[in-house]
Amino acid sequence: QAKAIWNFSKGYFPAKSFGAFATGRPVITWDHEINREYLTQGAFFIPEITQANLEKAHQELEANYMTVDRKVLRRFGLKWNERLFKSRILKFLS
Repeated sequence: QAKAIWNFSKGYFPAKSFGAFATGRPVITWDHEINREYLTQGAFFIPEITQANLEKAHQELEANYMTVDRKVLRRFGLKWNERLFKSRILKFLS
């Protein structure tokens, strides 16, 4: 019953954030260029882990939680789901 998924993994592609979206929940994650590029909706960003930044992200989530469309997030997350994405690429290439 979490309102959001907190994802502090680092990588070149935000796969875990898309996995969180597939559950219909928003994501709180790092404020990196790649995350801002791919996570265009339902994401809340923090530049570094500090008490103030965590509280600010939590307050922003609480203020905007009711405006997040969970069905849209789920579709967005499933669109980038690793297994589905690979199967679509294989179908496209064959």
